[in-house]
Amino acid sequence: MRSLSDEEFKKYVKALQNGLMEVPVRKGRSVYITDIIAVTSLPKDMIIEMFSRYKPPLPEGVEKVLDDESGNRLVYRYRRKRRE
Repeated sequence: MRSLSDEEFKKYVKALQNGLMEVPVRKGRSVYITDIIAVTSLPKDMIIEMFSRYKPPLPEGVEKVLDDESGNRLVYRYRRKRRE
């Protein structure tokens, strides 16, 4: 994958965030990376990099992203700030 500028990468992050709204929530308040790929058509390595680099919020009811192709390895966990 060629190196993308921050501006280009942010466009893909927006696509990822929009796609996350359509991904089915699985057992354990998780979403699978293969579902994200199916909805967004983004490559797996790019999706993982986006979570690592930008730490986008996950939709309500979702706590983590799992790599279901790698034995449900944790890719990303989003910790919501507690309301007081």
